[in-house]
Amino acid sequence: MQVFDGTGEINMEIGQLEAFERAAREGSFTAATEALGLSQPAISTRIATLEREVGGALFERGNKQLHLTALGASLLPHAERMIASLEEAKRAAQLHQKGQIGMVAVAALDTLALGMLPVPMARFRSELPSVDFMLRLRTKQQILNLLYDGQATVGLTAGPLWDKNIRTLARFRNPIHLTASPHHPLAKQAHITSDQIMKYTLYRLTLSPSATALINNLTEQARRRHGGSIIKLPPIMAVQLLQTGEGIAFLPEALVSGWVERGDLVFLKVADLPNLSTEPLLVSHVSRSLDAPNLTFCRRVVESCGHMMIEADESIL
Repeated sequence: MQVFDGTGEINMEIGQLEAFERAAREGSFTAATEALGLSQPAISTRIATLEREVGGALFERGNKQLHLTALGASLLPHAERMIASLEEAKRAAQLHQKGQIGMVAVAALDTLALGMLPVPMARFRSELPSVDFMLRLRTKQQILNLLYDGQATVGLTAGPLWDKNIRTLARFRNPIHLTASPHHPLAKQAHITSDQIMKYTLYRLTLSPSATALINNLTEQARRRHGGSIIKLPPIMAVQLLQTGEGIAFLPEALVSGWVERGDLVFLKVADLPNLSTEPLLVSHVSRSLDAPNLTFCRRVVESCGHMMIEADESIL
């Protein structure tokens, strides 16, 4: 360790500072040897070397009880801080090796984050409260950019995805349902056809390619038939409007399952439409291995969303 005093360079070893700090705390070299597990000559040598480096005596000799000189008293608080900092660094390294501290940085699509992450995040935080956690809501391309730059360790995005540098940790199937308020006229009908849904306001949303294509086709047909406007919204905004009883929308199950369970929204079955779904992907960059906290988080996502999972990498099972 090097300390600069403005006129020259002072070289101090941490062992010298530990010997000095312990002798000052215990009041004798003998007690310091017992506390540090060193011989008395070793303690004396370390302190003598330190005194040469700082240019003066640190203890008043001649009495059984050690007393600090003015120079020793001025050096002691600095020595204590350095030793405490080293101990903190050691503890941090040990905790990191055990996976008890670190950083989990997640980049996710907003609809997937809202529908899939609250429960695993809560479980993860209860298990590893000392691990820093950051969630960024981004577009698909922005998520990939963050993974490439190392600013995100884990991504939650939509498939399909063709990028040899991005590893798929888990693949899910998230059904898409026509959704409405329980007070909407269609909610009271047992049999619904695509022709019927065109009579009502249908919010246009960006979901999976197949679902988006179908929704766009339906809204365009409704526009031509009834001269209505097209309303394009973020999914979370559509959820809020649906609860007022206005309109219908195709929404991912994971996003709105909580509202459906509480009875605030209902899923409508349309007899002549195919089953639709999105393909959420839990991903990371192939060049960066996941440490213990990130693996733990990924496992909590898989556990929480197991009913949606199609497949998962063995490393997170």
